[in-house]
Amino acid sequence: APKPVVAATPKPEPAVAPKPKLAVEPEPEDTTPKKDIFRSAGSGDVDAVKYHLADGIKVNSQDKTGKTPLLWAVRSQKHAVVSHLLARGANPNLADNSRVTPLFWAVRMRRPELVSQLLSKGADIGHKDKNGRPALDHARDETIIEILRRHASEKE
Repeated sequence: APKPVVAATPKPEPAVAPKPKLAVEPEPEDTTPKKDIFRSAGSGDVDAVKYHLADGIKVNSQDKTGKTPLLWAVRSQKHAVVSHLLARGANPNLADNSRVTPLFWAVRMRRPELVSQLLSKGADIGHKDKNGRPALDHARDETIIEILRRHASEKE
């Protein structure tokens, strides 16, 4: 049998005076993906990324750590965003403040499809991170090692 619906009784108002308003209220931090292109790319929200680009945000913009939307998307393994950013002209060789490029992240994350996609768009296989190591030095996956070696031999 269905349970009877009970109307909620209103709670009595507190006898305490309301807190006085500050002259300048701090803005609550907006954590929605639309807030910035970096969050949108990292969360895989391709529509929000398109919104930011249409709104004039540069495809190769960098956050305070030097990361680009492409690097955030690769790092988060958001393939649709990676494809969209590359199609819109994202530079696969822009490194962050540690001299890490999207290719390094694709290699570290063991994503052969992203490695291939970045290489096909001109990712520099010879780029070295702040420790002087190329992406191949970070490869732990046989498929990725093979892709990088094949790409290097085609470049010779």
